[in-house]
Amino acid sequence: MENQKHLYSTVADFLDDVAKTLALFLEKVLPSVSENWRRNIVHALTQNQEKRLRQRLAQRGIRSPDRLDIAGLLAELDLAELLRVLDKNWDQICDKLNIAFDALEYIKAMQNIRNRWSHRNISGIREVDIYRDVDTMLRFAQVIKADDSLVQALDSTRMTIYPVNSPIPAKSTEIALQTNTALQHLVDEVQAEPIKPKSNFVAYGAGLLLLGGLAYLGTRVAKNAKQKKEHEKIMQPDKADEILEMQKQILEEIRDLKAGK
Repeated sequence: MENQKHLYSTVADFLDDVAKTLALFLEKVLPSVSENWRRNIVHALTQNQEKRLRQRLAQRGIRSPDRLDIAGLLAELDLAELLRVLDKNWDQICDKLNIAFDALEYIKAMQNIRNRWSHRNISGIREVDIYRDVDTMLRFAQVIKADDSLVQALDSTRMTIYPVNSPIPAKSTEIALQTNTALQHLVDEVQAEPIKPKSNFVAYGAGLLLLGGLAYLGTRVAKNAKQKKEHEKIMQPDKADEILEMQKQILEEIRDLKAGK
């Protein structure tokens, strides 16, 4: 229980740090992509978000966002609002900074993480899911050019959780090994004995190609789990099981086709 409370507190601090880092990132990049940075910020918000922003400003005697400089305006936004601004300006930011467009997936993932941690229920969040959230925050922090200290803290926390609680590495490695072994056996069979029923040639080839694709997925899962390379994903256990089952079914069907069944 104490460990769980500590993890929750740590993640909450990380979310605050990511929000501050994102605000600094937007402060630097938005003026460089458009002179209308203020409009790009305010218009990116939903109607409710903009309404709440104006209410917060009014409580402090500020009549309009136009009264604030970019640092002041971004400082008024919470993480959800900052992510919204980043999302709506992503095309321009990608072009300006030459960021891979598919990094957009981290923005979407961060929006889900923010919502999950803001509205988590009393049953809590599984530690394997906490690991994935911290892992995503790490990748997102790298995209928005976070300080090394934050990146290292996220990585350290991720590595603290993962070895103890996640079954993914062993499962993923097992899948990759089983897949590659099965493929090698199948290749050996093909080399030793040609396909007898010609009518099954197309189905056989298609099955072999599909199996090869699944083998690639299995190998990538193991590689991700072992090396945790940047911009690669850890596959969820239920997906890994699904791939393994598909591999087994395809192997059986291909063997039936070879036998002329």
